[in-house]
Amino acid sequence: WCPYCQKTMLLIEEKQIPVAVELINMRSYGDKPASFLRKVPNGLLPALELPNGQIVTESAVIMELLDEYYSNNDKTKKPMVPSST
Repeated sequence: WCPYCQKTMLLIEEKQIPVAVELINMRSYGDKPASFLRKVPNGLLPALELPNGQIVTESAVIMELLDEYYSNNDKTKKPMVPSST
C-alpha cells in the first residue's frame, strides 16, 4: 500500500480522469519490471508519463498537473507540461 499512489488515484477517480493505469510492485513486494525501470530508473511511485515523454514522480506535482489539465470549471484542456517561465 502506497499513500502517495492512493491520494493520486483518489483525485483520478473523483475527477473521472481517463488514464491507463499500470500496477507496479512496491520494492517490499518484489522487483519492478525492467520496462518500468527504463523509464523510471529510481523506481519511484507514483509515476506519470507526460505526452512529451517526461516522467513525473512527485505525487503533489502529478496531482497539480492533473487538476489543472482536468479542471472542473474550465473544460478546455491545457498542455500537460509545466511551463518554463
